[in-house]
Amino acid sequence: MVSERASAKIKSAIVRVLRPVLPSVWDRAYLFYRHAFYNKAGVIFCHVPKNAGSKINFALYGRRLGHIRLSQLIRENKKRLPILAVWREPIERFLSACAYARGGGGTDGIIADAELYRGMNGPSDFLNYLQNLPEARRDPVFRSQSYYFDVSPSEIGRGGLVICRISELMKLESLKWFRRSGINFSTRRNVSEKITMEQSNADIQRIEAFYADDYGIPDRFKSCFL
Repeated sequence: MVSERASAKIKSAIVRVLRPVLPSVWDRAYLFYRHAFYNKAGVIFCHVPKNAGSKINFALYGRRLGHIRLSQLIRENKKRLPILAVWREPIERFLSACAYARGGGGTDGIIADAELYRGMNGPSDFLNYLQNLPEARRDPVFRSQSYYFDVSPSEIGRGGLVICRISELMKLESLKWFRRSGINFSTRRNVSEKITMEQSNADIQRIEAFYADDYGIPDRFKSCFL
């Protein structure tokens, strides 16, 4: 039996080879593939990395379907399915991403540039590296939540968006999309190594500044939150 992590490595290798060679064919096939799962579940999940996405993806679809920006999901949503997403406090999310990266990924996922991240000792090392990278070139776990919540107020209403705070995930268990899955949000999936990193007050201030736009999401999307 191939482990989830080994399977993720195989899939990643296949994507790296095939996507550059047949980009249009790949994108059309992947679009059809994803929407078969969305249609069956009756909901589209916008997977923002490090926001309990693996747990929710497996409950809804039995697999992960990629980190896709909200604007793209709304454009693709021809059947007007509801769209679900999760928001997480930015400092907590960043520290979780750092631990995930230093550990080379999680129990059923991998991360690129693992050797680079293993040499980083704390938040400052990660921030020093990331601040010199355009957001699109960062690993998905380090992209801002605003990168994925990239829509205007008019698109929000049209997309039928529902957002839950990660601290209130228990609310999702009662929603119709999860009633048959038996999901239990007291357990986790894609768990990374337990790595403790010290944070100074200066580190916290830098993280807050780096992800400043993410703090505005609850206000910008206020009508969408559970």
